Amino acid sequence: MKHNIRLLMTAACLLLGLLAVARPAQAYPWMLKHSYTGCAVCHTDPSGGFLLTPYGRAQTQAILSTFGRGPEGNEVDRRSEFGFGVPLPSWLNAGASAREAYMLTRPSGGPTMKRAFLMQAELKAAVTLGAFEVAGSLGYAPEGAREAAITRKETDNLVARTFWLGYRFSEDKNTVLRVGRLALPFGVRSPEHNWYVRSTTGTNMDAQQEWGASLFHQGEKYRAELMVLVGNYQVRPDGYRSRGYAGYEEWMLSESVALGVSSSVRYQRYDPYQLTDSVTGAHGPMVRWAVNDKWAILAEAELLHRTLVGGATTAGVAALAFADWEPWRGVHTMFTTEAQRESQLNAGLSNREWLTALWFIYPHVDLRVDGIWSTTAIPEAARMNSITALGQVHVSL
Repeated sequence: MKHNIRLLMTAACLLLGLLAVARPAQAYPWMLKHSYTGCAVCHTDPSGGFLLTPYGRAQTQAILSTFGRGPEGNEVDRRSEFGFGVPLPSWLNAGASAREAYMLTRPSGGPTMKRAFLMQAELKAAVTLGAFEVAGSLGYAPEGAREAAITRKETDNLVARTFWLGYRFSEDKNTVLRVGRLALPFGVRSPEHNWYVRSTTGTNMDAQQEWGASLFHQGEKYRAELMVLVGNYQVRPDGYRSRGYAGYEEWMLSESVALGVSSSVRYQRYDPYQLTDSVTGAHGPMVRWAVNDKWAILAEAELLHRTLVGGATTAGVAALAFADWEPWRGVHTMFTTEAQRESQLNAGLSNREWLTALWFIYPHVDLRVDGIWSTTAIPEAARMNSITALGQVHVSL
């Protein structure tokens, strides 16, 4: 009981501290500085991420990129289109993404580990037939991403992270019903798949999508999505699949401040830690703030809980604060601090600090370098420190 009270106090203190310092949420939170309060206008997934719409592609040239602008400055040309100008029929939207990475990691008291690896190689497409939309992706993963794999080898698998059949109740995509394998509507929709608030809550866009049905709706000052989870049928056996719900709602408090809340509860027959029935959940606020035309800030905090059927309930926390500074167009310097205590017995408080440089050098091309200082304490008795340097080259067509 005392242990759970300490965890709840830790969660409350972290949340209050984060909200006192910062506040936002989204795939690229600085887009709020350009009056983009939602995601549906630029992304095929109405909550953000996945395939860019033609309008979203145009913004990579008009707003995001340092070089490659149109002849008059901010207008766009064929370079913003698929494949830097490949014509597509009006009913078809397509994209491709490749991300190569090089990583150096030095754990405390151990040797430096070095490796280069392909982080992402994926094709995406969406076909629009009146009010209906069929969308999906197919990619290659030399390692990892087992939850999204459709082949069963130890390495070198084909992956299908996302696919769905959707119905738009209006032309402006204000209300969308989708059925398929979807990114969970929860928290900050971000490409940083290993943030604690994403990986620990099972909601990242790398491989933690789930099969189910979702309903998205947005108004002038709010947006929301609720998804019923029926299990990840790319995971076997059935006992490892989780069922439940995930959802969020976000309100625009002003043109520059948005406040949201997320919630998810899932049942799983084989808990990955105890191999017994369990009910897990995550609930908490997210907030984003466009301070001015150069600064954007976000924060998210989640209270975690895990109940073993016939056993005890344990609590945990995952929290994040993030700041983005864009001194020149397309050049971003970001700082992230995060902490977590997983909802399992004997878990300690882990933390990470990130210093990131990100350059959108040209439409569909960006370069990124991260320095990551981390302390991992799962379990508490096995606390370990490490320093990581990560470089990435990303090309999307």
